[in-house]
Amino acid sequence: MSGEGFCRIERSLSKVARFGYIGKVALAVLASATSLIGISVLCLGIASQMAAPFDTTVQTSTLGLLSLFLLWFCMAFALWVAYFIFKDMSLKISPFTKKHANRLKLLGAILLASTALQTLLSPETLAILDIGDIAIGASMREANEYQGIPINIGLLTFGLFCICFSLVFEYGALLQKLSDETV
Repeated sequence: MSGEGFCRIERSLSKVARFGYIGKVALAVLASATSLIGISVLCLGIASQMAAPFDTTVQTSTLGLLSLFLLWFCMAFALWVAYFIFKDMSLKISPFTKKHANRLKLLGAILLASTALQTLLSPETLAILDIGDIAIGASMREANEYQGIPINIGLLTFGLFCICFSLVFEYGALLQKLSDETV
């Protein structure tokens, strides 16, 4: 490859590094804020659970608190995984590595798990599964009101996209390795 080709590759990697730095900073702020908010909400929820026997005006749900914590944990973990992807990009490390492919796959799995948790722990799903007897079908709050099961299509699509994109990165990493071995 000529000197001009290497210069183009270096310029392209510099652009990726600048974008990676901006993404790394933004994700660090978002992940830290999400972590702090999640821990605060969890502490407040636990405190309200402890106060519930003494204060009849406080109505908290252990299942609601658990689902909130699990969803918060998934979101915070996904943000930190994305942070590490952008951190490596900002260091001018080639994006086509096995480590990046694995991180993208992990990010996709977290997003799919979050979608499943949101669906399974929703009040509509719990109403259909009614703890006493399991009924398969539509949940009815009132005679004419149909309650469907909520599925977060955005998270589901993005999770699948991350997993598919991780396969492209895996393929790119293999091609990069093959190219490095032949040169």
